[in-house]
Amino acid sequence: MNAQDGSEVVLEDRRLGEFSQFNDVDHEYLKSYALEYCYRHNYSMNREATADAIVSKYTFWPDRAAVWAIKENFIQFATDAYYTAPMQLSAHLHSASGSRVFQYVNNYNFSKQHPDLSFIPDWMGVCRDCDLYLMFGYPFLPDELRPLGLRGINFTDMDRNASRTFSNIVRRFTYYQNPNFLYDGSWVAYEPRRHWYMNFNYSHEEDWKVPGTIARDYRYQDVAFWNEYIPALVNYMTTTFSPENVAYRREIIVYRWITGVNAIIIILLVVLAGAFGYMVFGHKEEENAEYKGESHQLVDFGIRSVSDGTVSSRTRSPHSRIRGGGTQYLERESNI
Repeated sequence: MNAQDGSEVVLEDRRLGEFSQFNDVDHEYLKSYALEYCYRHNYSMNREATADAIVSKYTFWPDRAAVWAIKENFIQFATDAYYTAPMQLSAHLHSASGSRVFQYVNNYNFSKQHPDLSFIPDWMGVCRDCDLYLMFGYPFLPDELRPLGLRGINFTDMDRNASRTFSNIVRRFTYYQNPNFLYDGSWVAYEPRRHWYMNFNYSHEEDWKVPGTIARDYRYQDVAFWNEYIPALVNYMTTTFSPENVAYRREIIVYRWITGVNAIIIILLVVLAGAFGYMVFGHKEEENAEYKGESHQLVDFGIRSVSDGTVSSRTRSPHSRIRGGGTQYLERESNI
């Protein structure tokens, strides 16, 4: 990791770098970004207290109006929150599970020994991609093969030596799973209780013989702040609420009451509309059914057959009715 990986937060916002030359990074910007960080991570409890704790930690208290100190602290805030704390936690978990971990911190700032050639502001420190520039040998590339952001930059011989040394570290770790140089074994693996790391800060010509300076427990207080204190503060149960939360709750209660009353009114209107429709159209259909069921025939002529046989006279053939035995009587009845 790089010492100031959080500079990516400033560089990715074009409004800060392209139009205002990073002048908007002040104390108010730090406060607004801390509150936005709490909202992004869904800190629903103690949100204001969490934001105040972040602002208090990364405020330069000797001089709160110091422009460069405010910018440096903001970069450190973004670095610790997004890079240092998660990487330290990941390295600790991998080491505790039995994996072999080697950690480095890149503190080399390009062209810092030549202020006239420096293309990174001093308050920004080591940029997010500085270790990639060293690893892939950007100082050795011709200008036409560089990315657009690095064209026209004059890399120094110190930059090229640092790139050669850093790429040698990566190459040896890839081949041998050990980043130490051939005649040097100073780089100790990361341990669960001894958090060793290599501080890469190439500043002398003799530094190419060793990977860097060994150190222990990189920014452990800041790591504990983000990995231990902030989660405990977020999950801490309090009995009081801020006035802002009380206002939000009242608005939600009023909204629920209004929604419930409107729902009841709509249901009543639907029921009344259905009842009215049934009264108008249902009663009319019943009257039509009764009207169709009434008989409009005044006289009904029927023919009865009385025979001693089992078959009626209507079902017999004409010959059987003439020849057959028995007496047939035709009666006419009139029904009025």
